[in-house]
Amino acid sequence: MEVYPFIKVPLLLIHATNPENLDDARAIGISQLKDHIDDLTVIRMEGAGHMLQWDEPNRTTNEVKKWIKEKSENK
Repeated sequence: MEVYPFIKVPLLLIHATNPENLDDARAIGISQLKDHIDDLTVIRMEGAGHMLQWDEPNRTTNEVKKWIKEKSENK
């Protein structure tokens, strides 16, 4: 992807595990991100679907808050 090399900020990707038939596509997308983005955090949200914020609102919020805290402490 041509756009990925332009991302120069930390990136958090929280991804679903449902539906399982999309695992191969997810793996390809994550691999592309890892190839081009230096500061990438990937979190796999077991049992959630595409709408993470609806399927797992508290867990999603907690993961984002934890990631922001870790990034701010490592400056």
